[in-house]
Amino acid sequence: MTAVPNAAGLASDTRSIDALRSAAARDPKTAVREAAKQFEALFMNEIMKSMRQATMASGMLDNSGTQLGTELLDTQ
Repeated sequence: MTAVPNAAGLASDTRSIDALRSAAARDPKTAVREAAKQFEALFMNEIMKSMRQATMASGMLDNSGTQLGTELLDTQ
């Protein structure tokens, strides 16, 4: 099995895209699986962002610090 870049370098990174492209030339099935994992990670991140925006903010704890913490937690 050929090494494919892990999901830590998502498709938003140019180097990760190039690595995935070269891996696809060597082993298409594994590269497709990795691309699907990356797509799923990006898709779930967008879903979580959308869900957070749809909820009503409490006001007192709604600041940039808590928003950053929530985004980091969602990304994890």
